Amino acid sequence: MANIRKDFINNNIKGRVVPFSADLARMLGGMNETIFLQQCVYWGERTPNEDGWYYKTIKDMRQETFLSRYKQKKAEKKLKNLGLIETKILGLPTIRHIRVDFKKLKIFLENHGIEIKYAPTFNRDYIPKEREKWEIGQMIYKKTHGQS
Repeated sequence: MANIRKDFINNNIKGRVVPFSADLARMLGGMNETIFLQQCVYWGERTPNEDGWYYKTIKDMRQETFLSRYKQKKAEKKLKNLGLIETKILGLPTIRHIRVDFKKLKIFLENHGIEIKYAPTFNRDYIPKEREKWEIGQMIYKKTHGQS
């Protein structure tokens, strides 16, 4: 019976589940910015590109997060102003490319009282190994959810 309750959403609602941190939303000042950033971090950790850039169309991001074009643009602008992400438009047809600045994200979290116990070097040229990506994600999740 416990498994049925625990997996109610996953067993009944098909599709991707996007995690959400209320603590991070308080830090960023909004739910849309949080959902957008968490999705950027998700893809930023998985990009095969050495420089950290990946592409994500507005339509793709809408399917993943349900954020409208307007909400994405507003969240993107705020996150860019905070220095947490960079964007550029490339190609024909044009496609938005995004890169998370993990060094600035680390500083941002520390400035909001999140003690970073483990982190890679976080420079732009450093791409974390798979195990490090998992540990970073777990560390951020635990810290933003009040776990040790």
